[in-house]
Amino acid sequence: MKKAAIELSLNFIVTIIISLVILSFGIIFIYNILGSAQELRDLTLDDIDQRIAELSCSSDEKVCIINDRVILEPKKFEIVGVKVLNMEGDGNFLVKLDKGIYITPDNLQKIGPTELLYENNIEVMPWKREEMIRQNDEKTFGFGFELVPGTRSGTYVYDLKVYRQPDPNQYDRTHKIYITVD
Repeated sequence: MKKAAIELSLNFIVTIIISLVILSFGIIFIYNILGSAQELRDLTLDDIDQRIAELSCSSDEKVCIINDRVILEPKKFEIVGVKVLNMEGDGNFLVKLDKGIYITPDNLQKIGPTELLYENNIEVMPWKREEMIRQNDEKTFGFGFELVPGTRSGTYVYDLKVYRQPDPNQYDRTHKIYITVD
Protein backbone atom coordinates (compact mmCIF):
# COMPACT_ATOMS: atom_id res chain seq x y z
CA MET A 1 0.00 0.00 0.00
CA LYS A 2 1.29 3.42 -0.82
CA LYS A 3 2.17 5.94 1.86
CA ALA A 4 -0.11 8.58 0.26
CA ALA A 5 -3.12 6.26 0.44
CA ILE A 6 -2.58 5.56 4.16
CA GLU A 7 -2.15 9.28 4.83
CA LEU A 8 -5.37 10.05 2.97
CA SER A 9 -7.26 7.39 4.96
CA LEU A 10 -5.98 8.77 8.28
CA ASN A 11 -6.96 12.32 7.29
CA PHE A 12 -10.44 11.08 6.40
CA ILE A 13 -10.84 9.28 9.74
CA VAL A 14 -9.64 12.34 11.70
CA THR A 15 -12.09 14.55 9.76
CA ILE A 16 -14.97 12.16 10.56
CA ILE A 17 -14.09 12.15 14.29
CA ILE A 18 -13.90 15.95 14.45
CA SER A 19 -17.23 16.23 12.59
CA LEU A 20 -18.92 13.86 15.06
CA VAL A 21 -17.60 15.84 18.04
CA ILE A 22 -18.88 19.13 16.57
CA LEU A 23 -22.25 17.54 15.76
CA SER A 24 -22.51 16.24 19.35
CA PHE A 25 -21.82 19.70 20.81
CA GLY A 26 -24.44 21.20 18.49
CA ILE A 27 -27.07 18.68 19.56
CA ILE A 28 -26.32 19.29 23.25
CA PHE A 29 -26.53 23.06 22.73
CA ILE A 30 -29.92 22.85 20.97
CA TYR A 31 -31.26 20.43 23.60
CA ASN A 32 -30.30 22.84 26.40
CA ILE A 33 -32.00 25.77 24.69
CA LEU A 34 -35.21 23.92 23.86
CA GLY A 35 -35.42 22.13 27.21
CA SER A 36 -34.85 25.16 29.42
CA ALA A 37 -38.54 26.03 29.82
CA GLN A 38 -39.64 22.47 30.64
CA GLU A 39 -39.28 22.75 34.43
CA LEU A 40 -42.31 25.02 34.77
CA ARG A 41 -44.49 22.91 32.46
CA ASP A 42 -43.73 19.78 34.48
CA LEU A 43 -45.09 21.25 37.72
CA THR A 44 -48.65 20.68 38.82
CA LEU A 45 -50.77 23.41 40.37
CA ASP A 46 -50.45 21.71 43.78
CA ASP A 47 -46.64 21.74 43.44
CA ILE A 48 -46.73 25.48 42.79
CA ASP A 49 -49.04 26.09 45.75
CA GLN A 50 -46.77 24.06 48.05
CA ARG A 51 -43.71 26.12 47.07
CA ILE A 52 -45.27 29.38 48.21
CA ALA A 53 -43.94 30.55 51.55
CA GLU A 54 -46.38 31.54 54.25
CA LEU A 55 -47.93 34.74 53.06
CA SER A 56 -47.80 37.68 55.42
CA CYS A 57 -51.02 39.51 54.70
CA SER A 58 -53.12 41.61 57.01
CA SER A 59 -56.38 40.00 58.04
CA ASP A 60 -58.56 42.63 56.34
CA GLU A 61 -57.05 42.42 52.83
CA LYS A 62 -59.30 40.71 50.33
CA VAL A 63 -56.42 39.99 47.93
CA CYS A 64 -52.78 39.93 48.91
CA ILE A 65 -49.72 39.36 46.71
CA ILE A 66 -46.40 38.30 48.13
CA ASN A 67 -43.31 38.87 46.03
CA ASP A 68 -44.99 41.11 43.47
CA ARG A 69 -41.57 42.17 42.13
CA VAL A 70 -39.52 39.35 40.65
CA ILE A 71 -36.19 39.28 38.84
CA LEU A 72 -36.32 36.45 36.33
CA GLU A 73 -33.11 34.65 35.36
CA PRO A 74 -32.50 32.14 32.56
CA LYS A 75 -33.31 28.49 33.31
CA LYS A 76 -34.98 29.37 36.63
CA PHE A 77 -38.57 30.03 37.45
CA GLU A 78 -40.14 32.14 40.12
CA ILE A 79 -43.46 31.74 41.89
CA VAL A 80 -45.70 34.59 42.93
CA GLY A 81 -48.17 33.85 45.69
CA VAL A 82 -51.67 35.26 45.86
CA LYS A 83 -53.95 34.92 48.86
CA VAL A 84 -57.69 35.52 48.49
CA LEU A 85 -59.81 36.04 51.61
CA ASN A 86 -63.55 35.48 51.14
CA MET A 87 -65.31 38.07 53.30
CA GLU A 88 -68.71 37.26 51.81
CA GLY A 89 -70.74 34.04 51.53
CA ASP A 90 -69.41 30.81 50.01
CA GLY A 91 -68.52 31.31 46.38
CA ASN A 92 -66.44 30.43 43.35
CA PHE A 93 -63.50 32.73 42.68
CA LEU A 94 -61.63 33.29 39.44
CA VAL A 95 -58.06 34.56 39.80
CA LYS A 96 -56.47 35.49 36.48
CA LEU A 97 -53.46 37.20 34.99
CA ASP A 98 -53.48 39.49 31.97
CA LYS A 99 -50.46 40.81 30.12
CA GLY A 100 -49.85 44.44 31.00
CA ILE A 101 -47.31 46.91 29.71
CA TYR A 102 -43.64 46.35 28.85
CA ILE A 103 -41.18 48.94 30.16
CA THR A 104 -37.79 49.27 28.45
CA PRO A 105 -34.67 48.98 30.66
CA ASP A 106 -34.03 52.73 30.43
CA ASN A 107 -37.64 53.43 31.60
CA LEU A 108 -38.15 55.73 28.61
CA GLN A 109 -40.68 53.66 26.69
CA LYS A 110 -43.82 51.88 27.82
CA ILE A 111 -45.42 49.54 25.30
CA GLY A 112 -48.92 48.17 25.79
CA PRO A 113 -49.97 44.62 24.81
CA THR A 114 -52.01 45.89 21.85
CA GLU A 115 -49.14 47.86 20.30
CA LEU A 116 -47.09 46.55 17.38
CA LEU A 117 -43.70 46.52 19.16
CA TYR A 118 -45.04 44.60 22.18
CA GLU A 119 -43.34 41.29 22.79
CA ASN A 120 -43.70 39.10 25.87
CA ASN A 121 -42.14 35.64 25.76
CA ILE A 122 -42.32 34.84 29.46
CA GLU A 123 -43.87 31.45 30.17
CA VAL A 124 -46.70 31.71 32.72
CA MET A 125 -48.36 28.80 34.48
CA PRO A 126 -51.29 29.01 34.90
CA TRP A 127 -52.94 32.10 33.43
CA LYS A 128 -56.05 31.62 35.57
CA ARG A 129 -57.25 29.60 38.54
CA GLU A 130 -60.77 28.90 39.70
CA GLU A 131 -61.58 27.71 43.23
CA MET A 132 -64.51 27.56 45.64
CA ILE A 133 -63.76 29.44 48.87
CA ARG A 134 -66.00 29.20 51.91
CA GLN A 135 -67.10 32.32 53.81
CA ASN A 136 -64.35 33.82 56.03
CA ASP A 137 -61.87 31.33 54.61
CA GLU A 138 -58.84 32.01 52.46
CA LYS A 139 -57.12 30.23 49.59
CA THR A 140 -53.54 30.54 48.39
CA PHE A 141 -52.85 30.47 44.67
CA GLY A 142 -49.47 30.15 42.96
CA PHE A 143 -48.48 31.53 39.57
CA GLY A 144 -45.17 30.46 38.05
CA PHE A 145 -43.03 32.56 35.69
CA GLU A 146 -40.18 31.22 33.58
CA LEU A 147 -37.87 33.03 31.19
CA VAL A 148 -37.87 31.86 27.60
CA PRO A 149 -34.49 32.26 25.83
CA GLY A 150 -34.42 35.39 23.68
CA THR A 151 -36.74 37.46 25.86
CA ARG A 152 -35.86 41.16 25.77
CA SER A 153 -34.53 42.89 28.89
CA GLY A 154 -36.93 45.19 30.71
CA THR A 155 -39.88 45.01 33.06
CA TYR A 156 -43.04 43.12 32.17
CA VAL A 157 -46.14 44.10 34.12
CA TYR A 158 -48.99 41.64 34.65
CA ASP A 159 -52.47 42.60 35.86
CA LEU A 160 -53.92 40.29 38.50
CA LYS A 161 -57.70 40.34 38.69
CA VAL A 162 -59.98 38.44 41.06
CA TYR A 163 -63.67 37.83 40.34
CA ARG A 164 -66.33 36.33 42.59
CA GLN A 165 -68.40 34.45 40.06
CA PRO A 166 -70.87 34.98 38.48
CA ASP A 167 -70.45 38.69 39.32
CA PRO A 168 -68.68 40.38 36.35
CA ASN A 169 -67.23 43.07 38.64
CA GLN A 170 -63.86 42.54 40.26
CA TYR A 171 -63.82 41.31 43.85
CA ASP A 172 -60.95 43.68 44.63
CA ARG A 173 -58.89 46.26 42.72
CA THR A 174 -56.46 45.23 39.97
CA HIS A 175 -53.10 44.27 41.44
CA LYS A 176 -49.78 44.48 39.56
CA ILE A 177 -46.96 41.95 39.31
CA TYR A 178 -43.62 43.23 38.00
CA ILE A 179 -41.29 40.76 36.29
CA THR A 180 -37.83 42.17 35.53
CA VAL A 181 -35.56 40.56 32.94
CA ASP A 182 -31.90 41.66 32.99
